[in-house]
Amino acid sequence: MLKSGESETLEFKESFSREVLESLSAFANTKGGIVLVGVKDKGSVIGVKADQVVLKDMANQIDQGTGLQPSIKATRIDGKNIILIQVPENKIKPVMYRGRAYRRVGSTTRQMGANELTRLVLDHVGITWDALPESRAKMSDISTAKIKIFIRKANEVGRRPIPTSILIPELLG
Repeated sequence: MLKSGESETLEFKESFSREVLESLSAFANTKGGIVLVGVKDKGSVIGVKADQVVLKDMANQIDQGTGLQPSIKATRIDGKNIILIQVPENKIKPVMYRGRAYRRVGSTTRQMGANELTRLVLDHVGITWDALPESRAKMSDISTAKIKIFIRKANEVGRRPIPTSILIPELLG
């Protein structure tokens, strides 16, 4: 993993910090991933304290900050301790940290914008933008001439027969 470098599913951190929690949120919102704590960005091992107290504290901070319960393991490389934190893609999205949702883009962690966040929530519940009603729209916003053209074309191809006598509000309702 160290040789392959950071990626969409792998992040190196020198120490446990806010950035680790943001990365875990991003991994949970995308394809899942691993954070290696005690490793510099280029993959060199610097090591960290990794006793049971430290691991328990990390688990508590992750749970309190994100609601995630990832796998947390200490291991030794080149005689130095590193901590491997692995989180799968979360089934319930978005996973937030401090009121913000993150996503993984290549080897970077990015905060989601309002449109991305809305799209993620809609995808999670199985709704598309097209299925949402526009509460500000009025019937006067709709071109009856274009609706009549649509009805004529739909009936010509026979895919979905629509009675020509149907009232437009009834058709759209």
